[in-house]
Amino acid sequence: MAPTPIPTPTKRPYAATVPETIVGEAIQGNAVVIIQPGSSRLRIGRASDTFPVTIPHVISRKRKSTNSALPHHEDPVLPAVGKIEAAMAVHEKGLEDAEDKMWNCKTVIGAQWNQTLPEQTIAFNLRAKRSVLEEHSGVHWTNTTHQPEYLVGEEALYVKPNSGYNLHWPIRHGQLHLHPGIGGSLTAVLNDLETIWGSAISNQLEIPLKDLKHYRAVLVIPDMYDRWHVKELTSLLLTRLGFSAVFAHQVSVCATFGAGVNTACVVDVGDQKTSVCCIEDGIVIPSTRLCYNYGGSDITLAFYQMLKRYEFPYRRCNPHVRMDAIFLQGLKEQFCHLDLNSCKLQTQVFKVTHPEQNIWEYFLKLGDECMMAPLGIFTPEVFGITGVADVQKTARYYTDSSDPFDDDYLNQIQRRKGMKDSGVDSGKQDLDAADDSAINQSQQEDDLIKDDELNVGSLSKEAVEEKSNGNAGSSYERAGESGAFEEADQVLPLDQAILKSVERCEFDELKRKMINTVLVVGGGLMMPGAQQWLRHGLSTNIPAKYRCEPMEIITEPKEGDPRSTAWKGAAVMACLDTAQELWIRQKEWKQFGFRLLRERAPFIID
Repeated sequence: MAPTPIPTPTKRPYAATVPETIVGEAIQGNAVVIIQPGSSRLRIGRASDTFPVTIPHVISRKRKSTNSALPHHEDPVLPAVGKIEAAMAVHEKGLEDAEDKMWNCKTVIGAQWNQTLPEQTIAFNLRAKRSVLEEHSGVHWTNTTHQPEYLVGEEALYVKPNSGYNLHWPIRHGQLHLHPGIGGSLTAVLNDLETIWGSAISNQLEIPLKDLKHYRAVLVIPDMYDRWHVKELTSLLLTRLGFSAVFAHQVSVCATFGAGVNTACVVDVGDQKTSVCCIEDGIVIPSTRLCYNYGGSDITLAFYQMLKRYEFPYRRCNPHVRMDAIFLQGLKEQFCHLDLNSCKLQTQVFKVTHPEQNIWEYFLKLGDECMMAPLGIFTPEVFGITGVADVQKTARYYTDSSDPFDDDYLNQIQRRKGMKDSGVDSGKQDLDAADDSAINQSQQEDDLIKDDELNVGSLSKEAVEEKSNGNAGSSYERAGESGAFEEADQVLPLDQAILKSVERCEFDELKRKMINTVLVVGGGLMMPGAQQWLRHGLSTNIPAKYRCEPMEIITEPKEGDPRSTAWKGAAVMACLDTAQELWIRQKEWKQFGFRLLRERAPFIID
């Protein structure tokens, strides 16, 4: 009989009892809450609802004292603001590449792109003047005379600046927004999420929080998730909000359920990140996951940068200012496209509707910038992005006393295996005490170093990655439990990222299936012409042996809103009989912790 593994110094031997799964319980859709937390929007609702409730994923908290020495804190609406200015040479190179892409394409009648002249645009915009209409904007600052402790959603977004409130976005680039500033600790971020979700449940879904013990919750998580984040969010739902049962699933799998496909390459273009992942029969292929920190907000900033070059009439516009950032997002949604047939010089009208003032109206001459800004998705240099800094990776090191197979345990097992392979008598079942002592001491020294580097409670994720990426040439990421490691990735255009993800599939037949069924979800690429442009990029670069006609690129699954596809898929999944064994009960979670998540999760915990 094999000996019981010796626990690591930070662990206690765990009970061998396997927790009971939830069986035989009827699943009612109106008793299941689906939560999809995004970087800019929270989508939440009952599984029986046709559409989710969507609110800005933001909170304003009252400052403890207006006379406090702590400065006012406000997270920017557009987190990438200033990135293009800091990398102007990269941005200019990206615009040249975008022009080359447009020259290489043809309109629907076979004609080449007719480039607009900047001189015409600039001359008109310099003469454009502001018109102040008599009509009021109809937008008001949130009333804070009663001094509430916090405000969430739209109310938080329209809190008047310098009114004694800090503004926080608890999720950035799809991950918990941990940073060294005010409200950036793990405790603060989890408190913000608890408050936002609790407020949405009680006010939007009209479910009293005291009744959540009768409800279950499904949490939609990113494909490139952080184990530590998933554990904390699961604990938040079960022990702090008080749901009776919870399970989590990855956004790409939920999207395939929502779109009604079982095998596809899923592309999720959000506000601040773009992820690509291959799904086979409802299972993520871990090695195919790619995630880059660019999305819809980067398009907004690139569009504004090009408008400034052509003498944008609204000269006071400042993307650092909250109301102007919201205005620019609306301007992008109104004018940006990926349709080469619509690239022509045109005169447009836009209105500025800021709180407590009349509407400002401007005339504006627009040209190719309406298409060149969203082309940054296919030419990331347009966003001022290059290299590896904006590539998301799985956590390098993770230790948790409640997880029997965390990196602390696995590293020790690998060391022992290495010592045996290097000449230790294979007949021995255990290492002697001296060897154990040496290994444990060395392990503890490594733990101290890594724990210091990963002090995520006080450091931002960016700072942690900057420390751990000191030697970029030797960096790697764990690709699932297969033991495969990938070298550091470069930021890729979307079409090349899809091909790279598909290339990581194991078999040619599977690669062929993936490349010929591409599912696009999220709101970052909801523009006319996106489907045709993506098809052009893929068909130009796809290897001949994987080519199969017709290539299916799904941008509006079931003629619905691609922003809600994953949420609807999670709602469908929650009501399936096969989901019975996925639920984690509150009592079980308190007893077994992360071990239970590892055993019940419908995806590979890596």
